[in-house]
Amino acid sequence: MHLTLLQHVSFETPGSILDWARQRGHTVTVHDLSRGDGLPAAQDIEALVLMGGPMSVNDEALYPWLVTEKALIRDLLAQQKPLLGICLGAQLIASAQGARVYPNHTAEIGFFPIAWGDNPFGFVGPMTVLHWHGETFDLVPGARLLARSADCLHQVVQWGPRVYGLQCHLEADANTVAAMLAHCGHELDRSGRIQTAGALQASADIHLPALQRAMAQVLDVWLGG
Repeated sequence: MHLTLLQHVSFETPGSILDWARQRGHTVTVHDLSRGDGLPAAQDIEALVLMGGPMSVNDEALYPWLVTEKALIRDLLAQQKPLLGICLGAQLIASAQGARVYPNHTAEIGFFPIAWGDNPFGFVGPMTVLHWHGETFDLVPGARLLARSADCLHQVVQWGPRVYGLQCHLEADANTVAAMLAHCGHELDRSGRIQTAGALQASADIHLPALQRAMAQVLDVWLGG
């Protein structure tokens, strides 16, 4: 299968998704909207992954491509094509369906656990994952909540057989963490549920291998239907 990935900033890359795609024999095209790449046409997409970014889905005046990106998402939902959103990407899928996206009661940055409920991936119990977000979203009718954290209720959501949103970053690898610290490290000075840079890096060294295995499991189920 051919995967199309929409990247919103240069430093929030597909991470371990590219390794997974190569191992499974999938091809990948990355469109980096921050560098002026245009959006692909819906009919040219087999499966779409929407990456993260520091902007809000509500910043349409600053980032006019958000409007057309949401329209593309609605087209793909209508065609029942596979969609996977990560952080901002999950919020975009929610917003495209009319859900409210708004500031969470606390920022959540660092490695903290999520609790899985009933889910198609076979995950049981808590899992420590990377968070880097300040917003959350409501669930539209028919959405299925798969995982939550203590500070953000809607962590992993399913909207259809092959449409998922991850508020957390399962795709992160060592380069992802280093890039986010370099470009967004100033956000660690905010109030909220936030690790220090040192604690975040130490947690990355411990938890990244398990995250990458979990990301592969999610992707296998997503495209395996």
